[in-house]
This record gives sequence, C-alpha cells and structure tokens, in this order.
Amino acid sequence: MRDKDLAVTIFYSNPSPFPTTPIITRSLPRQDSEPAKSLRRLTRNPLSIIGLILVLAFVGIAIFAPFIAPPAPSVRDPYLIPRDGFKSEPQPPNADHIFGTTEGQYDIFYGVIWGTRTAFLAGGID
Repeated sequence: MRDKDLAVTIFYSNPSPFPTTPIITRSLPRQDSEPAKSLRRLTRNPLSIIGLILVLAFVGIAIFAPFIAPPAPSVRDPYLIPRDGFKSEPQPPNADHIFGTTEGQYDIFYGVIWGTRTAFLAGGID
C-alpha cells in the first residue's frame, strides 16, 4: 500500500488537559471506481492526451462544418462537394479554394470538412 492512500488519525482517549496516551487509527485504502482509475491512467499518459485532443478537434470540425465551410444557398445536400468547373487538371491552392481543387474541380477543403461528418456518420458516432 502507498502512504498517500492511507489516512492516519490521532485520537486522545481523554479530553482532560493532562497528557494521555494517543490512540492511532488507520483508515482503509482509498477505493476508486473503475472509470475513475481509467480516467486517471489516461490523463497521466501524454500520448492518450494527444489522441484525445485530436479526436475532440475532429468532433469540433464535424459539429461546426456548416460554419467552417458553408454550403451554397441553392444546394439541397450539403454533403455534395461543390464544383468550380470541369477542367481535368487539379488547381493549386488559391483564395477561393484553400486546399486547391481535384481533377474535375472539386473543392478539397470543403470535402475534408464535410468528410469528417461523413466519417462520424459511417462510424455510428453522430
């Protein structure tokens, strides 16, 4: 047993002002629930904290996708990636397309942002 899990209490058997023999008691070790133990173990591991931050970042992107990459007002299904023409060669990043476009001029940034929502839907989390 670790010392920090034990509580030591000293009681005096007599409330008189004269010195008496102390009675020392020890409490039982602290019993934590399994979720509390798991959470403590996760928060002590730096890699699990990094993983948790990444998952929470993707959840935030999925939740705020309509604000990060808003669909055009005339689009019925926001999961359809908008096109900016029909050229066969991809375009490099520019002011209109932050990540550039693919062959067929699909916006890569829009696809990544809305793809997080699709990934969570496919995984059954959303």
